[in-house]
Amino acid sequence: MIQTTAPPMPRLEDGTELDTEQAQNLDLIMGVPLEIAVEIGRTRKKVQEILSLSKGSLVVLDKLAGDQVDIYVNSKLIAKGDVVVIDDNFGIRITEIMKRPGLEDLL
Repeated sequence: MIQTTAPPMPRLEDGTELDTEQAQNLDLIMGVPLEIAVEIGRTRKKVQEILSLSKGSLVVLDKLAGDQVDIYVNSKLIAKGDVVVIDDNFGIRITEIMKRPGLEDLL
């Protein structure tokens, strides 16, 4: 198990704290599941080429080994990162946030 800590929630624009109802609404939103996908590269193939693939076939991607991978949340690119291996498990270390998405962008 990898230990992480949640980032502190920012104050509202006018500097005030969340009231009880806003905090409950925020808790409700924080429980919404999102799909996270990591893309290591892309390529284009014709149907004939796809049908000719077999076990052991090599598919060349548009990125080099060691390049950063793209991290998508609900099909929206939000970050880039490096692949890491921890105790025989793959993970991603986020190295760059593309932009700070709003909630409406992710849903």
